Amino acid sequence: MPEAGIHAMPAWREAETEAEREEVYLFRYVHYFRHLTDAPGVDHALGRVYSPHDDRSTHLTGRGENGCLVIVGTGTSASTTGLPDIWQEILRLRRLEPLGLDRILIYSRLVERGDCRRGTVFPEFFRYSSRYFTSRGFAYTVHYCPPPVLPLYERLGYRQYGKGFSMPGGLYRIPLILVAFDHAHLGRVFPAFRQATADLHPVGDLNQVLRLLPDIAEIPLCALAGGERLELARNLPSDGGPPSSAGGRDMPRRMEKALRRSSILRLDEGDSPAHAEDAPLLWFVLDGQCRVRLDDGSELMARRGTFINGGVCSMFTALEPSRVVLCAPGRLNLAKRPAVLPFAFWEEFCNAGSETSALEYPAPPHPGIP
Repeated sequence: MPEAGIHAMPAWREAETEAEREEVYLFRYVHYFRHLTDAPGVDHALGRVYSPHDDRSTHLTGRGENGCLVIVGTGTSASTTGLPDIWQEILRLRRLEPLGLDRILIYSRLVERGDCRRGTVFPEFFRYSSRYFTSRGFAYTVHYCPPPVLPLYERLGYRQYGKGFSMPGGLYRIPLILVAFDHAHLGRVFPAFRQATADLHPVGDLNQVLRLLPDIAEIPLCALAGGERLELARNLPSDGGPPSSAGGRDMPRRMEKALRRSSILRLDEGDSPAHAEDAPLLWFVLDGQCRVRLDDGSELMARRGTFINGGVCSMFTALEPSRVVLCAPGRLNLAKRPAVLPFAFWEEFCNAGSETSALEYPAPPHPGIP
């Protein structure tokens, strides 16, 4: 069903004229980038977001019944000259060269109007754009995202293919790739992609991709079979008590449902993935340990089997190679909770609506998706 404020599904089309493209640049700014200070291409004086490669990119849009934009996204071939240096670093484009840069699409500046969130506009726009770009010969789509929307992108078929990257200003972004011919994986997590592109027959060598990007062999939580996630829930490390001891005999199954819309993020020593400009998350420390910094400057330790409460701490740092589970808090109010929470908090977390639709994603302090 269309979202509140939208009476019919938006009309999808490419922005072709100079005026339509300018409308995209202005929309980006109003609905996301006006809150950022260090993002490339942001012009606060003119209220627009534009970079030179935009002239050589394809801008797709969704417009409501009144003709106003509700969502935009930009696709740029990885073979395009003059790409931002930071894209080379985050997306490791040189590492991807054996796949053929002209077959790799960089999907960026995906911004949605705030009142359209948590519904069908985003996945339907993604399905439209997937067909659009696959039909033009792109077999791979790369993107980078902040931690709060990582579970959403994994549900759409993307996989992590490298460690996260700290951008100017401290923003942490994670490189992702979608392989259009990885039919088995896409069929598990986002069948709508296969339905949208089945007649286009994208082809490639999946073994080559796995050799080049071994990180994608790790299966996201959303792609695990229910029994595999249930086994993981039963064996999550605790902070002293027996695993899955909270909440009674049915607790592992409820935890499995919460894990279905969560993601595992690997951190190297010194990585700091949390940022005040991103939506608050709960971070469950699967292994390793992290130093949590509170807003008053004090510090705490979060060890294996505990939660880090992103609602009250502005950042944390891995003290050694670690894995953390990103958990969207649902309807849970984190503001008055301790910065480090015990394993038993799984019960309250699951009680707070953390088992909702897998395509929902948490709202950041301002609407939009970077």
